[in-house]
Amino acid sequence: MTTRAAAIKIERASDATTNGVRLLAAIQIILAETNGAVGSQQLIDRLTANPDSEWAEWRYGKPISQAQLARMLRAFHINPEQVRIGGQQMRGYQVSQFEDAFATYLQSSSSPGI
Repeated sequence: MTTRAAAIKIERASDATTNGVRLLAAIQIILAETNGAVGSQQLIDRLTANPDSEWAEWRYGKPISQAQLARMLRAFHINPEQVRIGGQQMRGYQVSQFEDAFATYLQSSSSPGI
């Protein structure tokens, strides 16, 4: 294990938030720049654009996949569906699908005293 990999593992273990909540926070930033929907591959591309992000080296040094993304989001009752983006039909997510999860998991964590 490299020093970098060990540091990432220690940092993740000491983090008070779960992988799923960190994923939601990253997706919230990405979705703020969309017009209502994002394709699954587009979302993966944005999550892994920064080589230092945890999503770029999710498992065994490989980036998070669409299947892994879908599996993690399923815990929040968010599932990929057919979306239309720029006249193209593809699998992806509507911004509205995330509203409850963002309100539940991200808003409450920024409240004072929690």
